[in-house]
Amino acid sequence: MKELLTLQVGDFANFVGSHFWNFQDEVLGLAEDPNGDDVFWNSGLEMDTLYRIGETRHGVETYTPRLLALDLRGSLGAVRSCGSLYNKAPHGDSSSVTSWTGPISTFREEPITKNKFLQSLDEEHECLSDQSAKFFSVNQGSGQDHTYKQADQEIVQDLEDGVQFWTDYLKAHTHPSSLFEIQGAWNGVTPFQDFGCGRGWLSETTQAEEFQNRFRFFVEECDHLQGIQVIVDDSGGFSGVASDLLEGLMDDFGKSPFMLFTVRPPRIDVQSSSMKNSIVETLHDAVSFSKLSSLVDLVVPLQVPNFGRSELSRHLCIKESSFFHTSAVYAAAISNITLPFRMRNFGPSESYTLNIGSCDMGGMLRSLTWSSARKVAELATALPAPAVPGANESLDLTKLISLSPFGQSSVDESLSVEAIVFQGARLLGSKGRASIVDVVNSAYGSNRNRSKGVNFAHLAVSLCPLAIPLPFPKIFRSSVGHYGDILADGSIQKQVRSDVSSVPVVGRLKTSQVAIPYIKEKITDLQRFGISKASAGSSLLQQWGFPSEEACDLKESLLEMVAGFGGNMDTSTSDSD
Repeated sequence: MKELLTLQVGDFANFVGSHFWNFQDEVLGLAEDPNGDDVFWNSGLEMDTLYRIGETRHGVETYTPRLLALDLRGSLGAVRSCGSLYNKAPHGDSSSVTSWTGPISTFREEPITKNKFLQSLDEEHECLSDQSAKFFSVNQGSGQDHTYKQADQEIVQDLEDGVQFWTDYLKAHTHPSSLFEIQGAWNGVTPFQDFGCGRGWLSETTQAEEFQNRFRFFVEECDHLQGIQVIVDDSGGFSGVASDLLEGLMDDFGKSPFMLFTVRPPRIDVQSSSMKNSIVETLHDAVSFSKLSSLVDLVVPLQVPNFGRSELSRHLCIKESSFFHTSAVYAAAISNITLPFRMRNFGPSESYTLNIGSCDMGGMLRSLTWSSARKVAELATALPAPAVPGANESLDLTKLISLSPFGQSSVDESLSVEAIVFQGARLLGSKGRASIVDVVNSAYGSNRNRSKGVNFAHLAVSLCPLAIPLPFPKIFRSSVGHYGDILADGSIQKQVRSDVSSVPVVGRLKTSQVAIPYIKEKITDLQRFGISKASAGSSLLQQWGFPSEEACDLKESLLEMVAGFGGNMDTSTSDSD
């Protein structure tokens, strides 16, 4: 087994992470259900890749994500940072402080009330500790089943109406070292809108050492760490925090592969900002991308400007203003594309019955990047995935929907490399589950997929679909069936349904020249607003910790990326501006 460590930095990144862990938790639960679908209890997935086995002080065994999640103080809602599995002593009150003899003022805030979902988790935890209650819950009558279904609907609706924190719908129990609140920075109070706001926040205190100790705790208990998957909310100050953290980890853990997903919530405010704010935002985007990408082996930017106008809206009904909704799509795509990292290795006779394409993170990254400079990838998905056609037809993989902000452009596909991951594929016409052979023949036999000369770096196929947990938003239109079959045109069927139990997903991770215009835009912005002598943002870069030489280094790293993809950049005017 090769373990993975997951690092989540920032509010929206943790919204994405909560959905990601709910998907994994749902598979674990279904694998233990003797009456459930055998595709889950015989899934061919090695969940110990993501989870660690431990025990409490009382000897009770625990199974928690190998996770470090960072956010501001006050961002955990009704959940304690130490989690609920371990009884950790609370912090002492002011009466225990003997070094201060002056007056003391106490400010106390009422604890946040748990929502219906979190209350149900507490009740379930209490019931499972009582064998008689557990036996009763398994042997319900039909009337009780109806009651519980009604309760589930109320829980889902409560989440739809009132999710405020990413912990409001997190199913997984966490280790006491997993949730890290940045001291002195408060959610909704502390300014945290750009790269400079976050840079230096941890490194200037003892918190950086505490974080590294927690990181080392998870790493040192691994037998064979295959890599670190990182999700960062790079829309504001957390990109600066992530930059400091990743720089601090390079000395001790730089030999391990780092795969970074940068995520951003859709921007709802369309009002024009001031020139100053516009420059700050533009420089933030350029600095954040160039700095973070220089610290990892592969960066996958995820940003859909408008879900309602994208092809995703055909079968998904997504509220643009809801972090709960938008983060669910990103989490599904990340869970899908990282599936090969947690697949079990099987012999030749077994592989075509459960899954094929198991690989570790390092192997996939090496095949996608070719060189250290070619480190930006596009992630595209289909949620739910289209059905696999008959034996004599092939599935068109060129119409997957991109989640990356690269736009469309004609590129030399002979320089493109892609990895494709199918899970839970269905047969056309709602004929049930497609076999591994059906999917492989459909993918490799497609002339449309090969017409532009795209190189296949990897193909992974798993029979296990994406299991939809209870605290998942109601985003599937009525055109999606109970098992994710596409029943009708979603543009006509506007109603949503809440009884979707699983969906097939296909994802494509691709490195190609389509990323070049995006990188060039960052170079131009950095030069125009931060590096040139007359730029309005040069002093701002210095405040962020980038004097002129280091700012030029950022630009050079971006130029190397362009060259890594076979492009060129005219810099003849850069010194004369």
